[in-house]
Amino acid sequence: MAKTREEVSLLNKLKKEVQRPQTTLYFIGMFVLLCAVMMIDEFASSTPNSVQTAVVNEFFVQGMGQTSEQGAASFSLLSTLTMPISILAVLFISLCDRVGRKPILIASVIGMGAAMLVCFWSPNFEVHVIGRLLVTFFIATDVHQIYMLEIAPQKNRALFMNIATGVGILGTMFISIARSANTREDMLNWRRVFLVPIIGCIVCILLIALVAKETIPFLQTRIAFLEKTPEQRRAEREETKRNKKKDAEQSGILPAFKYVFTHKQARRILLLTIPNGFAMMTMSGYYELLMTTSGMSTTQVSAALLVYPLASATVAVLTGVIADKLGRRPALVITAGMAVVFLFLFVYGAVNQWNPYIVGILYGIEVRSYWGMSGINGLAFKENIPTRIRASAGAVSGIFGTIVMMLGSIFVLVIVSILGLSPACLIWSTLMMGISAVGFFFLVKETKDVELETIE
Repeated sequence: MAKTREEVSLLNKLKKEVQRPQTTLYFIGMFVLLCAVMMIDEFASSTPNSVQTAVVNEFFVQGMGQTSEQGAASFSLLSTLTMPISILAVLFISLCDRVGRKPILIASVIGMGAAMLVCFWSPNFEVHVIGRLLVTFFIATDVHQIYMLEIAPQKNRALFMNIATGVGILGTMFISIARSANTREDMLNWRRVFLVPIIGCIVCILLIALVAKETIPFLQTRIAFLEKTPEQRRAEREETKRNKKKDAEQSGILPAFKYVFTHKQARRILLLTIPNGFAMMTMSGYYELLMTTSGMSTTQVSAALLVYPLASATVAVLTGVIADKLGRRPALVITAGMAVVFLFLFVYGAVNQWNPYIVGILYGIEVRSYWGMSGINGLAFKENIPTRIRASAGAVSGIFGTIVMMLGSIFVLVIVSILGLSPACLIWSTLMMGISAVGFFFLVKETKDVELETIE
């Protein structure tokens, strides 16, 4: 049976597209554009927590008559409900392999913009939560990272990915600018802060639609499929059915789940994400509220938020260097120690009214040390998983981590209600980071020089 006329036409079109040279100028333009998308992604993920005090005041303190700490607890509890939505992002990402990187990239940016628009409009907290759900979903897709990975030159792929990540972190500086521009008499108009990423999304959507091409790896995959005759495709489907049972035993979520929990090193690393995830809210969720309740004004908080991305970007690069030079275990202990030390300095500086720029730098070092520690844990986990199930094991780890963070957020709410915000953050974070660091150093083998292909 011959191919259909539509398939022949599409095949010829894709062959012409893949043969068109992608010049250095095109790569530079796309690199800048994808960095802009990464900045929007970072902005969108950080904005909700950066306006937490104003949201709590409007919806809980003024709207329900609660105290600030009661309102913060209510806010955190309802916000916890948004976490499971990130699991669904895996299904959305899988569409990239069917319809292409470019259309899903556009859809992702549209989704981020729409989510910010819902947060901007939200007349009540229920609608605000819907906006947060959408934000959580679309920032979890990270389609722009897949696109960046596939257009970057092979020999400099890691370099460009790290540069793009650093630039993305700097995007959170716009939060401070947006806060300052929308503060009058120390009162923050928090809704307008969400306008910045909305405008950025509109510009990026237009540029991607007009400038971006489909990635070469995806085009080559589609061409290889279309070049096969219907008989060849049918034979492959039948062969797949015959080998389905055998393949299922080698790869997929269930084999990955079984592997993780039956292999000592992988299991230990996964279980050590429990204390790490339990500390997520106290290490990174209350920063704006901690500054405000410590007596810093809205203007001072905005100044602190202006500089913290610079410190974060620097620590992000240094964390990778330390992990490659000294190893995963020393790097995790170092970053855990930095996270705790700089958390204490951050809170102390805020309470004692240090210069807001110094407070911002302290927070930037603290929060990026925490996420750097999480990243090292995740890297060591991948370096203990066979290639055939590495992606599936990552999904298992992601689902497990989401459940842990949800439970941890609930525990933190109870602890905050008993101890108060600052003491709870300091005590709980120190305990959880200590367990993570000691457990990782003594229970996990070094994986710095492991050859991934040899893992069984």
